[in-house]
Amino acid sequence: MMVERHAHAVALIATHNRSTLLATRSLPSVLAQHRRLDEIVVVDDSTDPQERVSVAAHVNELHRSGIPITYLPNRRTPGA
Repeated sequence: MMVERHAHAVALIATHNRSTLLATRSLPSVLAQHRRLDEIVVVDDSTDPQERVSVAAHVNELHRSGIPITYLPNRRTPGA
């Protein structure tokens, strides 16, 4: 008997001081896909502490609603 396997689908979203665009465009676009994602990963490269708080809040709100989402703040110095 052959078992059908589906590819693991993950969306990786990188953001830099754009929490509003993340909340109003990027995340809604990813969530509207026909195939449900197995996970969403948001990498936050924001330099503004308020932006980091805002991005984390958006991610936490989705996480609490059952969306498989991970927040990864970039703690390293941004490179060129």
